[in-house]
Amino acid sequence: ISNDGTVPFIRPDKNGDPKDVVAVDSCGSGSGTSFVPGSLREAITSYNVIDGVDDHDDDGTIPTALLNSNDATTDTTTTTTRVELTPHTGRGHQLRLHMSSIGHPIVGDDMHGNDYARGGADGKEAEDDGRSPTVVNGGRLCLHAAKLSMDVWCASSNDDEEEDYGGTTATTTTSSSIDYDIDTIGGPNNETPLHVASSSAHPNAPSLLAALLLQGHANPCAVDSRGRPPYFLASSDKIREAFRLARGTLGESHCAWDDGAKVGPALSEADVQSKKAKALEKKRRQRARQKEKKAAEKAEAEEERKRIQKEEERAKAEVDAKRVRDGLKPKTSKATNACDYCGKVVKRRSQMFERLEYVYCSTECVRRHQRELMAQAAMARLGG
Repeated sequence: ISNDGTVPFIRPDKNGDPKDVVAVDSCGSGSGTSFVPGSLREAITSYNVIDGVDDHDDDGTIPTALLNSNDATTDTTTTTTRVELTPHTGRGHQLRLHMSSIGHPIVGDDMHGNDYARGGADGKEAEDDGRSPTVVNGGRLCLHAAKLSMDVWCASSNDDEEEDYGGTTATTTTSSSIDYDIDTIGGPNNETPLHVASSSAHPNAPSLLAALLLQGHANPCAVDSRGRPPYFLASSDKIREAFRLARGTLGESHCAWDDGAKVGPALSEADVQSKKAKALEKKRRQRARQKEKKAAEKAEAEEERKRIQKEEERAKAEVDAKRVRDGLKPKTSKATNACDYCGKVVKRRSQMFERLEYVYCSTECVRRHQRELMAQAAMARLGG
């Protein structure tokens, strides 16, 4: 099936009317509808009738009698037939529209099907010929993927692998001879896959870049629209290292590594291992230096703490000695609102009396302390 401009292969709008269609004379056969030239792209679908019915009309279309076939393998109580469809293009609603265009809509297609197909979707009796269609698959659209396949480039195997996913078979063809250009350019800057891999920050980018160079033989001298080779776009040291390893593996005769690819000196696996060993040794020495520095800083902080503690103890001893000389007891409380003479704690410091270097809770304490100081001074004079 292929739309050649006469098949109404176009998705309807929300009102059910086809888009991009104008009323014109259809090939001189009377008034009809046709598509605006250039408004559609080519769409091709292959089909194969299954359920054991192999008869086709001379033009290759599904025969009308197929709908009422009495073949032993076809259910005679229904007017539905299983058909295998293979799309060769990927247009919107391609399979549904193509089947509807040849008069055999898919059961359950309530957008492109006729009244009978819509009846299959909701279980209602068709109004055109009175037949009651069979409700298949719970009334859902009877269009299902039976097989999905894709070509995957792989240098190590040429075998096909199949896996079953709930009734749908997925086939992966691995081949090293798939016909495509690995240096195909694309994007706004006309970059090759090697440019994209080189500029990627993904952790697997170095491995992918190595595969493109070593297995895919991508051209490291290819430039983008700005004249930059892939090596110029390297996002990390590991990417640059992958380029240099590829240079060492492929050899100097592979391409113009210096003038064209602008890649640094070649590396070997031994060079990489030596570089990693040096980097590990450097990190080990750095960690050792950091550990020593932290230990020295800790020891210095401990020495400073001890020095400050000694200074505080010496200052306290001097204060206590002076208090003893002045006839007072050593101060045991750190409260600033305690009387230096009797030790009583006052509610507010503003209520205290200050004389010389001491504070008192009352004038009585002030006078008592003065008398004691005077007595001590007299005794000192008499003793002298």
